[in-house]
Amino acid sequence: MTTINYIFEYLLCLSEVIVFYLFLDYLSDNKVKYGKPLIRFFIPIISFIVFVFTLFQFPIYIQGALTCLVYFVFSMMYDLSFSHRFFLILLFNLIIVLVELFFISLFGSISSLHPTKILALNEDLRYIIALVSKCINFLCIYIISRIIKPNKILLPKRYSFFIWGIFLLTIFTMLFLFQQTLVLSANTKISNILFMTSITFIIINVTIFYYYLSSNQFYLENQKQEIERLYQKANERYISENKRQSEYLHKIWHDLNNHIKNLELLMNSSDHKDSLQYIEFLKKSANKIPNKILTGNKIADVVLNRKSTDATLNHIKFHVDAIIPSILSIEDADFSSILFNSIDNAIEASLNIQNKENRLIEIKIYLKKQYLCYQIINNVSPFQLNQSKKYFNRKKYISPGYGLKILQDIADKYEGYLEYGIHGDQFILRMCLLLDRVDEDDWC
Repeated sequence: MTTINYIFEYLLCLSEVIVFYLFLDYLSDNKVKYGKPLIRFFIPIISFIVFVFTLFQFPIYIQGALTCLVYFVFSMMYDLSFSHRFFLILLFNLIIVLVELFFISLFGSISSLHPTKILALNEDLRYIIALVSKCINFLCIYIISRIIKPNKILLPKRYSFFIWGIFLLTIFTMLFLFQQTLVLSANTKISNILFMTSITFIIINVTIFYYYLSSNQFYLENQKQEIERLYQKANERYISENKRQSEYLHKIWHDLNNHIKNLELLMNSSDHKDSLQYIEFLKKSANKIPNKILTGNKIADVVLNRKSTDATLNHIKFHVDAIIPSILSIEDADFSSILFNSIDNAIEASLNIQNKENRLIEIKIYLKKQYLCYQIINNVSPFQLNQSKKYFNRKKYISPGYGLKILQDIADKYEGYLEYGIHGDQFILRMCLLLDRVDEDDWC
């Protein structure tokens, strides 16, 4: 190979790595673990490693496996789950393999040339073929990215494993078949066989991909219905708790009037000893009243006081530090859903702690510039330390971590963010939601 050949082959590898970087960046919503300048610094290095694989002339299926491994390492610079990372790498390489082998076999069928002769064409023609093939590749990747981007992947793992298996089988079958084609004698019919095989696998994988998206859409629709049901349930719970609290306060005021009358009778007597004893009795009774949390926001007060009672009954220490405007631009159903989902989860996790002294829930709600910030911390048992995504209840059609998906949807709705994880022996969830302008009149 001449120097120009080396440069051209490296540029092809570089262009493919750049497209893979854009592919990851687009579908990961820019969730990078490191700065983008550092990631871009590694792009030429990754390209050189892929280029070296081609120089050693390994069997093409081994080159494919090594390239996938390098892409996997590169993708670790993004904050993606293992399953999402694995799926994106498989999909990217599937498109590359199918399109390139289809294009080579199509050209071979039209020109009646064996694949080895196509690869040995004069430089100008081979460069043109390679550039056209890469352009078609990148166009297909762009189209697939645009299809995937609006949809969240919610399929259960058993379906994902099946589809991944089909993708893997296709990639290695096509690479192995092409490798065997190169070592066979120069039979012009081999291009036709490779072409038909490519067409067959393209049809199979397009069908599988359509099934993948359709099945995922089914689960997304069920998730949407479940969210609506939970929102409605949260709103009904809020109304019920509000009614219960109103009745309770009405009873308190009624009792208070009776106590005042009793005090007046006792104070009119010459001996105030009974009055002092009665006052002490009232002070002790007041300390037993559970509705002590006042945040300035009616919804938060109702939910937090109710959950404080639930926590107390289960021997869970419940601490709240919250100052909230009385009026929020967040919908009542969304706000109550955040509180009910996260606190119910924290209570459920706390119940798994056998030592009742370690049961603790801490909540902070505050404004930070134009954001309403919410943080909830709860202790977890050793058994739960590796189960942070499995706290929320499972429901039909719902994958593990579904409660977190509801909160993520709310965070996205209000242009905010959600982060969570286990730190030490505590599960910490933080959420910030963008508010409209908050007026001073909205504060109590």
